[in-house]
Amino acid sequence: MTLREAQLQLQPLGITLLKNDMYRNWSRAYQLTVYGETDLHWADDLDEAVALGVKLREERGPEGHICKECGERERNHFFKSVAAYLTREQLCHSCNHWYEKIRWKVNESESYHNVAAVVKGTHYTIHNKVNNPGSHCGHGGTLFRVRWFDGRVKESNDVWCQGSIPDRFRERLPDTAEFLDPHGE
Repeated sequence: MTLREAQLQLQPLGITLLKNDMYRNWSRAYQLTVYGETDLHWADDLDEAVALGVKLREERGPEGHICKECGERERNHFFKSVAAYLTREQLCHSCNHWYEKIRWKVNESESYHNVAAVVKGTHYTIHNKVNNPGSHCGHGGTLFRVRWFDGRVKESNDVWCQGSIPDRFRERLPDTAEFLDPHGE
């Protein structure tokens, strides 16, 4: 098979194959572009390069979809199960992150109620205080004191941040708490 024949075989699948001449001493270097993402791969011959391109496309799932929330294209560059879920829900990976927090809130699970806090537009999970804060405590084991707007107060040295909530989700994930000075009020 020639390089041109291999390219023509992959073209209908949306895969671009180039011989990577940058590595002249490495005759097995091929550049594969699948859904706009380019990677360098090694193959013994063009047949193996074509098979690798097909395998990469299958692993990445369908070309993607438009997220119903933000309008961005999700290219499904995840495990098949994640790609299938995102496609079914018509969400991108980022919006799915926030949908998960909304689902926690809507389901009113006790664990969410006792753990989640939105402070100044940022989502946190406030876990129980750890007696021996080690290498795997959120914020390096820094002590936080949180007061939820319903009056509950909790002190923790295991606080994790999930990020600043995008504006499009702020109405569904409003502020629920505030941080207090952990050494008094």
